[in-house]
Amino acid sequence: MIQKIKNLVNVNEKITELSKNFEEHSTIVNTFSSTVRALQNEIEGLKMSQETMISAMNQDATALKDLREDLRTEINDFKIIKSRVEKKMIELFEDEIGKQLQQRFDRLEYQMKSFDGLNTKVQAISQRTVDLSREIEKFTSISKHLKEGDFELVKYAQHLQSRDQEKLELMRKLDTMERLVSKMRRQR
Repeated sequence: MIQKIKNLVNVNEKITELSKNFEEHSTIVNTFSSTVRALQNEIEGLKMSQETMISAMNQDATALKDLREDLRTEINDFKIIKSRVEKKMIELFEDEIGKQLQQRFDRLEYQMKSFDGLNTKVQAISQRTVDLSREIEKFTSISKHLKEGDFELVKYAQHLQSRDQEKLELMRKLDTMERLVSKMRRQR
């Protein structure tokens, strides 16, 4: 019977120990329970935050779509404006070139008229030169028949020769001018 009592005391001790363990486990379970509740609250908060973020992201995505469409519209408007500006610049450039060319053509026409006037003067000078050349030839033939000892006529002959040289130089210039006039007429 002592054995039974010992067993009962052992059982009682084990029950007490189990009871303590049970209380400890109950405390631990309660702690875990409160921790689980706190985690559930945090999860609920995270879910709410996630829903808020998803909603904000959806709004941002919608705003980005709108901004992209606005950007496309602005780019298209910019391209239209760019083409208009290019066209206007080309028109202004062409107008300015046309004005410049017209001024130059007017100046060239004025110079051609002046050149034509000079041409008639050059022809008159040429005719005078030809007449003068004939006169010089007459004088040179007369001077050949004169005596060489006549000093004054020798000076006059030298004077005529210098005139003859001037006449030849004028004829060369006249020839050059006639070539220039004909060249300019051909270029017209």
